Amino acid sequence: MQKVPTKHRIPPAKQGLDRFISSMIFDPWLYVYHPQLLRGISHQSFMILPNQFLYFYDFYERQMIHYNANIKKILGYDQEEDFSFLYHLIHPADRVMVYLFTIKSLQFGDSKYNAKPFQDTFSIDFRIKHKNGNYIRILRQTGSAAIDKLNNMVISYSLNTDISNIKTSSGIGVDYTGNTLGFIF
Repeated sequence: MQKVPTKHRIPPAKQGLDRFISSMIFDPWLYVYHPQLLRGISHQSFMILPNQFLYFYDFYERQMIHYNANIKKILGYDQEEDFSFLYHLIHPADRVMVYLFTIKSLQFGDSKYNAKPFQDTFSIDFRIKHKNGNYIRILRQTGSAAIDKLNNMVISYSLNTDISNIKTSSGIGVDYTGNTLGFIF
């Protein structure tokens, strides 16, 4: 019997991202020094402009941590709200591309690429819905903020800048800035 080719189907983006995060492997001893990594992030100061908000994602605990108050000004949501819904606010036409880009940038956190915290950055711009219902354009710059002793990314940072007044087209832009060779995007 001849196999009938099936259309290549991208799994629902959110499920694919969740599966990828669930499959991440860390140093087995990470639980011992994970609190120290968190303290290191929380004690750093970052210069954030009025049109920017910053958050960190802890892959070990699978949760967002340490986001700043500018998120209310830019997206209209209170800092105390649960931001796990941020991906659901991405414009439907941009969503799959943003998920795929996120997965690709997370693959970079694998120890074989030897990425250095705060030195390698992936950038993507896309549309996201403000609490008032209007879409704004965000430039998200993401990279590693902390790694385990095996060089796996444990905590990432995302610096989000409202670029609505600079870019008004609907296209998505992506970029990589860093010194790591051998990573194919």
